[in-house]
Amino acid sequence: MCRARAAGSTGTIFEMNSVAADTVRRAVGAAAPAKGLPWHDRDALAGLFGTYGFGVELEEHSLTFSAASVDEYLEVESRNHPMAVTGIAVLEQLGQAEALRERLHHILTEGNEDPNAFRATSRYVVAILKRHGGRT
Repeated sequence: MCRARAAGSTGTIFEMNSVAADTVRRAVGAAAPAKGLPWHDRDALAGLFGTYGFGVELEEHSLTFSAASVDEYLEVESRNHPMAVTGIAVLEQLGQAEALRERLHHILTEGNEDPNAFRATSRYVVAILKRHGGRT
């Protein structure tokens, strides 16, 4: 049995990360990434792995991100997440970091699930691949 995790393509944290990555990509003039395999789509996985004798099952899960406030969450992520640290450094040199911070703050505020703190729930799937005939 093989397991692969795949984040969905919706939600507050996904939106925040997508906007941040797109902002840095545009700032440095990098090309848009190629569209990847939709790991959350059972039919797409079955089409790919079925050819090799695998059946596909999906398990849905969620992961909650939280902090005392939106400001704290954004500050901690900005200081500690390796991609955020690097991206912000690039944007600061270009004078674009504050605009991104404001945009991310807005996304987090709009998607906040807790009026007294910060909480955002991301949903994802675990793809389970089983070889037909019971072999793993």
